[in-house]
Amino acid sequence: MTGADPYVISPDSLGVPASNGHVYIRMQNNTSCAYGELFFVTNGDTSYSAGKALVFPINANSGYTVYDVDMSGVSGWSGTIKQLRLDIVGNSGTVDVDYVKMGGSGGGGSVPSAPTGLSAAAGNAQVTLSWAASAGATSYTIKRGTTSGTYGTTVATGVTSTSYTNTGLTNGTTYYYVITAVNSYGESGNSGGASASPTSGSSYAAEWNFNVTSDSEGWTNGTDASTTVSSGSLHITSTGTDPGVYSANNLGIAASGNGHVYVRMKNASSAAGCQLYFITNSDTSWGENKVLNLGVTANSDYTVYDFNMTGVANWNGTIKQFRFDPGNATGTYDVDYIRVGP
Repeated sequence: MTGADPYVISPDSLGVPASNGHVYIRMQNNTSCAYGELFFVTNGDTSYSAGKALVFPINANSGYTVYDVDMSGVSGWSGTIKQLRLDIVGNSGTVDVDYVKMGGSGGGGSVPSAPTGLSAAAGNAQVTLSWAASAGATSYTIKRGTTSGTYGTTVATGVTSTSYTNTGLTNGTTYYYVITAVNSYGESGNSGGASASPTSGSSYAAEWNFNVTSDSEGWTNGTDASTTVSSGSLHITSTGTDPGVYSANNLGIAASGNGHVYVRMKNASSAAGCQLYFITNSDTSWGENKVLNLGVTANSDYTVYDFNMTGVANWNGTIKQFRFDPGNATGTYDVDYIRVGP
């Protein structure tokens, strides 16, 4: 510290709910300073002021100590915390900060990280969400909006699985979702967003229409493949002879009654065949015993390919995940939609 008002500022746009009312600071104070001060700004009030701060005692000339700064009673600590500023009340010496954590009730624990891998699959008047588990989370909260970046409706709290179906929706409306992870120490920031548009009269157990630019709807790159989404299609660029893309995990699709997977694809390569692999909740190993091969037309326009899975011996129980290999040649493959149904 070299001046009369030394401070450090956190990264901006933290996105941490104010329900996380404790800030835990582990630091070593190598000065005679006896107080620290923690300022904050929120998404709704971005100006720093003395009214949005708390002075807390620290031990002078001491070793590493965890300071539990209880912000829950500070005026203005509400909504979403955007940024923190830590001041040490003094003007010379050094302070070593080991960590800063935000959480719930005191004790020095930490909130879980924001969930990753959120995907949304549309159905008839419903959207099915799935995501990857967050370490330390005991439940999840689902939030929704009808404008990208705005999630004003809390759909569900206390969700303990890594999938959720939001029912009672309006067909033709695009819904945007984020989720947060929760434990006894508080709630994480928002996950990345996902969106889907329920379709009137849809008979599909799951479908991916790729109508939102840059939204892959949970599909990710596998071997020899890179993907983008634009103009209503998932564009797969193959850099080798074994390109593949994976759906989101934990799809929860009943194999019974949903024996067909329809893929509408444009093949701008010399490939003459494609493959659809799957795993189930009871058999999670990828292998040649859970695949269907289908011929495709090389260098052809959009065509609907019907994978009739009813004859595949292991198509049973609950389908957990797909892997789609669009061809066995370098080039591009444009997927308009993938739909699972009868």
